Amino acid sequence: MFKERFKKFLESVGETPQSLAEKLGVGTATVYRWLKGETTPKLSELQSLKKLYPQLNLNALISGEGKLFTSLPLEVYEERLVKVKVLGEVRAGDF
Repeated sequence: MFKERFKKFLESVGETPQSLAEKLGVGTATVYRWLKGETTPKLSELQSLKKLYPQLNLNALISGEGKLFTSLPLEVYEERLVKVKVLGEVRAGDF
């Protein structure tokens, strides 16, 4: 169902209903209705969503066919990075 895919989208990009509503220029209640499955976005709202997230596969969001993203946004990768201190170096190969 659309509401499950939309919830997954929000979680994947780290958006809250409030932050996405502000970026799309719609009311927070509108986004909550999408999450509850009461309504679905209008074509103009989907187009705005695609402009904000070009890697989003709208066909997958609407129909459930295919992967939701062609790739994840860089911000998502950066949030998932773990910084590790380097204590030394390792050499490999013939020297």
